[in-house]
Amino acid sequence: MTDHKHNRVYLTIHRGKAVLDVGWPDNLRNRIRVPAEENRANEMRLRVELAIADGTWANLRQTLLEKKTPDLLKGSFSAVADEYFKDWVEVRNRSVKCKRSYLSRFKQKWGLLPIRALGVRLVDSYVAARKGEVKSATVNRELACLKHLLAWATKRGFLLANPLIGYEKLKEELYARERATAEMIEAVLSKLPPLFEPVYTLIWQTAARRGEVLDLQHPQVDRKNRIIEFTRRTKSGKSRLVMITDRAMEAINAIPPLPGCPYVFYNPETGTRWTDCRKPWDMARKAAGYPWMTPKHLRPAFATDLSEMGLETHFVSELLGHSSVAVTEKFYIKRRQVEACRQALRVIEGGKRQAS
Repeated sequence: MTDHKHNRVYLTIHRGKAVLDVGWPDNLRNRIRVPAEENRANEMRLRVELAIADGTWANLRQTLLEKKTPDLLKGSFSAVADEYFKDWVEVRNRSVKCKRSYLSRFKQKWGLLPIRALGVRLVDSYVAARKGEVKSATVNRELACLKHLLAWATKRGFLLANPLIGYEKLKEELYARERATAEMIEAVLSKLPPLFEPVYTLIWQTAARRGEVLDLQHPQVDRKNRIIEFTRRTKSGKSRLVMITDRAMEAINAIPPLPGCPYVFYNPETGTRWTDCRKPWDMARKAAGYPWMTPKHLRPAFATDLSEMGLETHFVSELLGHSSVAVTEKFYIKRRQVEACRQALRVIEGGKRQAS
């Protein structure tokens, strides 16, 4: 008698695609693309559940898998990578651009190779070649994608074991981005056209990403409580709240609402949001004498200013929308040595006064 305790059949319908996640009685697991129509997808789910219950699941699984390409049945790297992209990346990832690029590079290198033949030595050779072309951080991101691909392939029976378990990342050199001070930022803002100065002011005063501000709509702005809720196009996919400073409120009020347009910042010629606003910033930073300053300098500047004013790091991390305080500390908070000395002096002198 078959024990069905650990059998699992889940149906996921996301972005117009339906995927059946099946844990078979022999402990193998498959994710199978099924018709996107909800009724047909549920019929397939019931069909699989009944086959597991009456013991005919092996024949059904073979039938379902035979519908896949011959190269996939043979386990070629290219076919498995394509299946991974359809089965996981397109379904689970908010943006597929980076992983599509990584997988394309992998397929150029190992496309016709059976995925079971991929081992540590081949990966070592790939890493050695890439180290001469890009930074270690880029290689590590590619390795993370490859590890996940192999882990996915192992769970679905294409591999007996993931050969990259425990494979060490390259040591990354921390990029010391020059700090943009308030005076520098103000100089660049003063060179921006009136339509774009409020956009970048709000980016600076809220530490939001450019896409988040361009996507900002009036219902997201709580003027009474002075709070903005960023819910659209956030990098983590989660909403977050930020406060509205006086300067930020001035930026929001600088552009009058357009009837029929929900966006706070809009292109008056098209009547909808700006698709991009990089060129005005590029021209302004050169005119102000700071050609190295990009919009990405504004978030660390905001974070560092808050930290030096005494706001605890975990609060700064929440405002920036980071999932880890370590990311905030490592890449965003750049304390000046002079300020560090001042903080230490306040603590020491304050302790002496209390002791006396």
